[in-house]
Amino acid sequence: MKLDEIFEALTLIQTRKIDQFPIVLFGKKYWQRLIELLEQMVTAKTIDPSDLRLLLITDSVEEAMRHLQRYAVEQFGLRRRKVTMRRLWLLHE
Repeated sequence: MKLDEIFEALTLIQTRKIDQFPIVLFGKKYWQRLIELLEQMVTAKTIDPSDLRLLLITDSVEEAMRHLQRYAVEQFGLRRRKVTMRRLWLLHE
């Protein structure tokens, strides 16, 4: 994911052009400079501290799954569909 795509998604959420959905980035070490920049922006009051909650930066798959469960599955009422495979005559099944 490119930075412009991340910030575009964050802007659309902030301006309520789209519903809030979870944005998860993996690799805290990789994203450390972005984290520092965002924290400086909070200190400078160019962004609100609540804006940081729109983004999860983690190294943990479990943490990411909990975040997705809370902010996607529960928020939007998503459910897993049971998929049934049907035989295809074309494949002589």
